Amino acid sequence: MEANIQASTELDLRALFDATPSPYLVLADDLRIVSVNQAYLKATKTRREEILGRDIFEVFPDNPADPSASGVAKLRESLERVLRNKCPDTMAIQQYDIPVPGPDGVHFEERYWSPINTPVFGPGGEVTHIIHCVEDVNDFVRACERASRMESTIGDQALEIEVANRRLREANNTLEQRVEARIEAQLEAEEKLRASEIRFHLLADSIPQIVWIVDDSGRGVFFNKQWSVYTGVAIDTIAPADISAEFVHPDDHLATMQAWERARKNGHNFSVEHRIRSASGEYRWFLVRAESYRDPHTAEILMWFGTSTDVHDRTLAEAALSEREQLLRLALDAADVGEWDVDMRSETMFWPPRVKAMFGISAHSPVTLADFYEGVHPDDRERTLASFASTANPGLRIQYESEYRTIGKEDGVIRWVAAKGRGLFDESGECIRIMGTAIDITRRKADEEKLRESEERLRQADRRKDEFLAMLAHELRNPLAPISAAAELLQMARLDDERVRRTSQVIGRQVRHMTSLVDDLLDVSRVTRGMVELDNTPLDAHHIVADAVEQATPLIRARRHHLELHLTPEGAMMQGDRKRLVQVLANVLNNAAKYTPEGGNIRLRTDVRDAQVLIEVADDGIGMAPELVARAFDLFAQAERSSDRSSGGLGLGLALVRSLVELHHGTVTCESAGPGQGSRFTVCLPRLDLTQDRRPVAGAAAAGGLLKQAHSLRIMVVDDNVDAAAMLAMLLEASGHQVSVEHDARRALARARDEVPQVLLLDIGLPDIDGNALARQLRADPCTAGAVLVAVTGYGQGKDREDSLAAGFDHHLVKPVDTTALAAILAASGQA
Repeated sequence: MEANIQASTELDLRALFDATPSPYLVLADDLRIVSVNQAYLKATKTRREEILGRDIFEVFPDNPADPSASGVAKLRESLERVLRNKCPDTMAIQQYDIPVPGPDGVHFEERYWSPINTPVFGPGGEVTHIIHCVEDVNDFVRACERASRMESTIGDQALEIEVANRRLREANNTLEQRVEARIEAQLEAEEKLRASEIRFHLLADSIPQIVWIVDDSGRGVFFNKQWSVYTGVAIDTIAPADISAEFVHPDDHLATMQAWERARKNGHNFSVEHRIRSASGEYRWFLVRAESYRDPHTAEILMWFGTSTDVHDRTLAEAALSEREQLLRLALDAADVGEWDVDMRSETMFWPPRVKAMFGISAHSPVTLADFYEGVHPDDRERTLASFASTANPGLRIQYESEYRTIGKEDGVIRWVAAKGRGLFDESGECIRIMGTAIDITRRKADEEKLRESEERLRQADRRKDEFLAMLAHELRNPLAPISAAAELLQMARLDDERVRRTSQVIGRQVRHMTSLVDDLLDVSRVTRGMVELDNTPLDAHHIVADAVEQATPLIRARRHHLELHLTPEGAMMQGDRKRLVQVLANVLNNAAKYTPEGGNIRLRTDVRDAQVLIEVADDGIGMAPELVARAFDLFAQAERSSDRSSGGLGLGLALVRSLVELHHGTVTCESAGPGQGSRFTVCLPRLDLTQDRRPVAGAAAAGGLLKQAHSLRIMVVDDNVDAAAMLAMLLEASGHQVSVEHDARRALARARDEVPQVLLLDIGLPDIDGNALARQLRADPCTAGAVLVAVTGYGQGKDREDSLAAGFDHHLVKPVDTTALAAILAASGQA
C-alpha cells in the first residue's frame, strides 16, 4: 500500500513537473542534464532521449558562425555562482542561439532567453542539483527593437511582467495540482507531499515577483518571501481588503477593491496596477494579476493564484515617454508637420488628416499606398518614387527625403510637399515599414518663385540699363564726331565763306540732335519722378491727331510710307495737355515709321466707346516677339540691338508714352502677332479727363587736331551719317590727303576696287552690310587686301574691339575720333 502511494505521488510530481508551462531543466552538480520538462523540449526543439545524461554545453554550444557569441560563457558563470554561493542566480536577457537539425545539416536559430538558476540542496545542505528555468523572450526582444526605433522604449520591466505572468501560471498550475493531491494519504505520502511543498516554496521563493495564494473564502494562505523582503512584514492569513487598506496607497485602495470584487463576482482574472508601501515607507508601482482555480467537478472557485510584479521604473518611464510624446505632438502641430506610417507588406498607410489634406483627401477617407503613388505629380513621380524605393531597399537603407508636387485626389489642387522618412527592417532584411513626416511647403515654393521672378526682373532691368548706356554712348558719339571734325577744320586752315557756312550748319544740326537726346533723358526723368505739371484744357482728339501727324510726316515721307487715316465722325472731346498728348501720338507714329521697312503702311484710327476715346496706330513693320511685347513700355526697351543702329533712339519713347497717358488717367496697350507681323498700339483716354507734360532730347560735343601730313594718302571714308562723313573728309582734305566719301557699303566696295585707296575709315554701324562684314570682303579682294583698315565707330566696348580686329581691321577708333591718334595712324601708313 505504502509503495503504491509513494509510486503514485512520484508519478503526480513528475506529471506536475512535465505539465509546468515554463521551460525547466534539472542539472546535476557536474552540469549533466538529469531531467527536462515538455515545455523546455518544445522551446529548444530537442528530444528527451537525445539530451538526458549529456553535458548542457555539449547539447547547447555557442553558434560557431557568430564570433561574438557569449551564451556559453555567461551561463557557465551563472551556474558556477549557484554552486559556489548556494543562492539562486537571475541572469539578464541573453542571446543564446540553439542548434536546429535540417535537411542541409544543423543550423543555429537566433533566440533570446531570460534564465533563472536555482540550487537544490541535499540532506547535508550541499547543492545536489540546479533547476535551470528559462523564458523564451524572442518575440518580446523583437518588439522592443522595433519599439526602440520609434523612440517608444519599453523598459525591462515589461519583460519581467511577461516572465512573471508565465511563472504565475506555472505556480497556479503547480498549486492546483498540489491541492488535488491526496492529502489523506499515509504518513509516508504526507512526508512526500511536505517535501513537494518545500520544493514548491523553494521554487516560489526563487521567483523575483511577490507570489500569493488566496483561498475560496478570500483569506490569504500563502505569501512568498519576496513579500516580507519588500514590506518588512511576514503575514500568514489575512483578507485582501485588509492587505489593501494597510499596504496599498490610499489613492489606489478603492480602485483595487472594486477590481477584486468584480473578479470574484464574475470569476474573471484579476488585474490592477497600484502602489505598495515598502519597508522604508516608499511607495512603488506593482502590476498585480491573479487567476482562479476551480473544482474540476463543480467548477466552483477554490483558490486564487496571484503575483505582484514591481513595474515602478517601467511606469515612470512610460509616464516620461507619454510626456515626451505629448510635447512632440505639440511641436508637430505648431510646425504644421504631419507624420505618416506605411506598412510595406499590406500596402496600408496611416495618414492623419493633415497629411491627407496635402493630397486633397478628406479627413475620414481611407487611404492606401496607391493614393500616395497616384497623388504625386507626374513630373515628380519617377524621382520621388525612386527615393522611396531606395529607402525600402535593404542594400541601401538611405533616408527618404523628397520635395514634390501633389495633385489633390478630390479637389485637383496642386500643392508642394516636403517629406522625410526612414525604413524599419525585420531580421531577414525585409523592409516592413517606412515612417516619416511631411509638411505643406506650397506657400514657401510660391514665395521662392516670386523671389526668382523678382531677381529675374532685376537682372533684366540691369541688362537693359547696360544696353541703354551702350546705346547712349553710341548716340552721343555720333554727333560728337562731325562736331569734333568741324572744330579741327576751323582751327587748322583758312576756309572760304562757303566752307565755314557748311561747317557751321553741321555743328548746328548735330548740337540740336544732342540737345534733343538730352531733353528726352530729362523729360523721362521728370515724368517718372512725378515732376510734370499738365496744362489741362478741353481738347478735340482730331486736333491732337492733326498736330501729331504734322510732326511725324517728315520721317514718314523720308521712308516712303503710306499713312491712312480713319477718324470717327462722333465727337471725341477730352481733357488734357495739348502739347503732351501730341507728343504721345507723335512718338507712337514715329515708332511705327522707324520700325517699318521703307514703303510700308501705317494706319491711324480713332473711335469712341462709352466714356473712352480710342486712338489706334497699326503698321505692317517688323513686329515684336511675345517677350518684347510684354516689356515694350519699359524704360530702355527696344527690339533686338543690331550693330547698324539704323532705327536709332534710346528706347525711351514708349516708356514716356505710357507715363504721359497714365498721367491723363488713360491706358496704352501693344499687340503683335510676332516678328514680321506688324504691331498695333492703342491709346485709350477718358472722354473728358487726363494729366501730363513733355519735352525733347539733346547731345554734346568734342574736338582734336590733325597736322598737315608729310605724305598725301588716298583715303576713303565710309559712313551713313552724311554730316560725320563730310566733316571727317574735310578735315582729311585740309591735311593734304585725297579723300573719297561713300554712305553705302556696296557702292564703297565697288569704288574701292577702282580707286584702290591706301586707307579706309569705316563706320561699323552701316545699314544692310555692317562695317565688320565690309572689312572681311575688302580683305578678301586682292585689290584692297593690303589697305590699312580703320574702324571709326560709336561702339567702344571690349567685345566691339575684339570683333573689329577679328574682321580684319588694323585699328579701332571710337567717335568722336581722337585726331592725334588718327594722325599717327596716317603718318605710319604714309611711311610704309
